[in-house]
Parts: sequence; C-alpha cells; structure tokens
Amino acid sequence: MDKLTLRYAEDPSTGLPRLEDPGGRLSSDELQALGRALDRHFGRLGGEGIDGRFLELGAVGSHLPHRFRVTVVDRERRCPTLLLEAVPPSEWKEAAVAEEPLSDVLGRWQLRFLGEVAELLAGGEASATRRPLEFVLADLRALLRKDPRKFALLLFAGYLYIGDALSGEPGQNMYRKAARELARLVDGTLPEETFAPLLASSPANTSRTTEERPGWLRRFFSLS
Repeated sequence: MDKLTLRYAEDPSTGLPRLEDPGGRLSSDELQALGRALDRHFGRLGGEGIDGRFLELGAVGSHLPHRFRVTVVDRERRCPTLLLEAVPPSEWKEAAVAEEPLSDVLGRWQLRFLGEVAELLAGGEASATRRPLEFVLADLRALLRKDPRKFALLLFAGYLYIGDALSGEPGQNMYRKAARELARLVDGTLPEETFAPLLASSPANTSRTTEERPGWLRRFFSLS
C-alpha cells in the first residue's frame, strides 16, 4: 500500500469529518480503524503551517500503513480537508531525517484536551447516536483553529454553568459571581449572550452563605 492516498473531509450528509479511500483499496473495517487513529490528531492537523509534514499514527494494524505525509486544503472551512499520502518504510527514515515528524510538541494544552475527547469518542462503534458528540467536537476544533483564547474562555464559562447548576445555591453563588467578573474582564471578546443566564437575577438563598460551602467539584469528588 505504498502509494495509498486517503482523504479526510466533511461528509455533506452529516457535517462530520470522514476518512475516504478514493482508490477503494481498504475495507470498511480498515478504513474505520485508520479513521479512529487519525481523529485523535485532527485538532492539530487542521492548524496552520503543517502542509507537507509527516504524521505517525502508531499501532493501527500490522498490515495497515501508519506513516503519512499530510497536506491541508480548504483550511478555512469548519472541517478542513486533509490529504494523506502513505510513506513507505523505505522512505520514512530519510523523510524523518529531513523533517521532524509532526508531534505533540507542535500542540498546546487545548490540542491535548481535544485529543483526549477524541480518544474517548473513538472507544465505541460508530453510530448515529454518537454523531451529536462528534459534531460538537468538530465545532470545538474549528473554534480552536480560529481563536485559541476564545476556546479557553468558553471552556471556563462552561465550567461556571455546571458549577451553578450543581452548587445547590439558587441565589448569587460564587459561580454566578465569577461569571459576572469574567463577563467584565472579557467585555466584547465573547458573544453578549454567553453569560446571560448566569447574570440573570434569582432568589437569594438564605439557608447558608456561599463562603461556607465548598465548590461543587470538591463536594462531588470528595476533594479536601
């Protein structure tokens, strides 16, 4: 399979990335195995400045290629298209010497986070019920490519929403106070509606002050 060329692009019917074998040389199971391995790297593969770089997927089956030269096209799309050309073993050593293979060194913590999420999603069989999760993962990847700072801020905002929901404090708990302060600090950086539910007024809880209660994460995981 030395001359194998694969295409990783958005499926028009689902809006999700899908690995394709235009030459029809792989079985559906082989294509799925390679697709799951590739999905763990997709967040950083869609980034800037990697055209012509090398990617090593790791263990994907002894008879399947796992070293590719990657070219990115349609970079501005929600899901960039990747062209992957298999690099034969006889050429890999020379290629690796000429240019360091793409590795996690090129990524940030955000890319590692998306890689972990992709790893979790790759654990089960592909199904229609998993598509919403993959759709959101594709959205996160698109946001990270466009603006890493907004990506981090929205993750933090999401944590505030979870903390508010699970804190047991219907009033102005620490998560709502933090949301108000964050909205002030990032004024104009995030959409105006981002913090609207957290900033809405709600009845005060007089049974216990927020300073006396530990955060929901500490209670949930019994952290001291």
